Amino acid sequence: MAAVDPFGSNCRCLKTEEIPQIVNDFRIAARNAIEAGFDGVEIHGAQGYLIDLFMKDQVNDQTDEYSGTLENWCRFPLEIVEAVVNEIGADRVGIRLSPFASYMESGDSDPENGLH
Repeated sequence: MAAVDPFGSNCRCLKTEEIPQIVNDFRIAARNAIEAGFDGVEIHGAQGYLIDLFMKDQVNDQTDEYSGTLENWCRFPLEIVEAVVNEIGADRVGIRLSPFASYMESGDSDPENGLH
């Protein structure tokens, strides 16, 4: 089952080699926010956005180290958090998650058991 964006387009799996650039983009965005005068950042990993999709087994169709186990489903968000924390400090970073939400058919097949 593929996720669908608000315009009805099917989303595709990221290629493993694309992921480091996205992690770096989050790092740079956090640095830019601090340089612009913000006190901190909240990484949005909820409501069907990219990070959320990695943690939902019904839509995470990755076939690499980012799928298959709890540790692997959390790998991408944890890489982002680590990069952002290393850039601006842990006291300036939050992350928003929605583990029990099912946005646009992107649910967890066993929400009572937690993340897979």
